[in-house]
Amino acid sequence: MKKTLSYLLAFALVLCLGACGGKEAPASPSSPEPENGGSQGAAPLPPTDLTMGTAATSGTYYFVGAAIGNTVSKAPGSLEVLVASTAGGVENIGLVSSGEIDIGMANTDALYDAYNGTGSFGEAGKRPIMGLMALYPSVSHMLVRKDSSIQSWQDLAGKKVCLGTAASSHAVASKALLGYYGIDWEKDIEAYYLTTGEMCTMLSDGDIDAAFLVGGAPVSGVTNACVTTPLELLDLEQEKIDSLLGDLPYFTQSSIPADTYSGISHPVEAVALTTCFFVNEDMPEEVAYEFVKTVMENTADFVDANESCKYIPPQTVAELPIPIHPGALRYYQEQGWLQ
Repeated sequence: MKKTLSYLLAFALVLCLGACGGKEAPASPSSPEPENGGSQGAAPLPPTDLTMGTAATSGTYYFVGAAIGNTVSKAPGSLEVLVASTAGGVENIGLVSSGEIDIGMANTDALYDAYNGTGSFGEAGKRPIMGLMALYPSVSHMLVRKDSSIQSWQDLAGKKVCLGTAASSHAVASKALLGYYGIDWEKDIEAYYLTTGEMCTMLSDGDIDAAFLVGGAPVSGVTNACVTTPLELLDLEQEKIDSLLGDLPYFTQSSIPADTYSGISHPVEAVALTTCFFVNEDMPEEVAYEFVKTVMENTADFVDANESCKYIPPQTVAELPIPIHPGALRYYQEQGWLQ
């Protein structure tokens, strides 16, 4: 499944993880199968290279994807994972659909629309994707400077607002949320599309008034920005949250705890989307099975890499907004996590 990515040099950063030391040889057909292995009688999977699309290197996608990719590459088995920085979930959906990468990260809203051919994917139509793993909650952040006159989402009208990265589900979520405040993102604000690092820099410099992102808190780019510039997070009102959850069930209610970021000593009411791994529907079953099995049986190796890695328990890993790939489904059923 090794792909030739003609545009790979355009990625912000590419890590070939697990290169040091190489892989241990796969077990021979006569080797005993591990408990709950689920592959008795199956031929060993040949060495397989997988390319994983994440997002900007300053965001949570990248840190979590790199940690998991490194774990899979170092573990005994057949898989090597190349982790690539991309523009985010929406771009990853396109790359997985076209076969240019093997595994992508995206949030539940973009996956739901891509699979069903709705929302921002209405014109392009349904994409040939399936769910692999639910990972962690990506929580909404609306950032402003502490010295800003903006006190609520309602005050964003007429302002310069970053809606997220252009090819990410951040922008999809921010537009939906603004609509609940009666703000038309095309007419009522001056919209920007920036990476997490870019938006934090421009916000700190006063070049934009507010910046929206969705990520596993704490997001490293926001953490760094709060050290140098006093920033504030805007609460979502409960009425707006209730309306959103009633219309868009792939969101969940969430909050950002007090002191998650320097200088923000109060909890912030928010909503969250679940960040997921997904694949093309044509991924071989044994590849999907081994990837999921390797991740879930080696969580101790990456759980401390990022705070969001602590939110990948067996209880929620199979809670996906689109059909689960047969290889992943087989593993979850063997573990008793799904019927």
